[in-house]
Amino acid sequence: MSEGKSGVTPTKFGTFGGLFTPSTLTMLGVIIFLRFGQVVGQNADPVKAESKIQSLIETPRAKATPRIVRSDDT
Repeated sequence: MSEGKSGVTPTKFGTFGGLFTPSTLTMLGVIIFLRFGQVVGQNADPVKAESKIQSLIETPRAKATPRIVRSDDT
């Protein structure tokens, strides 16, 4: 392998860094780009936006409610 002008050998990307990562990022970018228009379009209707926001807020809270068991053995 030939050295550059500064005497440092260039680093090559492997299969993961040179092929898999850029391809995956490109696919994810396309998916996000296509979904963004749908999300913005759905949120333009205030009724749908309010119901979606309410479902996002209430669902995790209901699932995260701890179950407290108390016994009279104190």
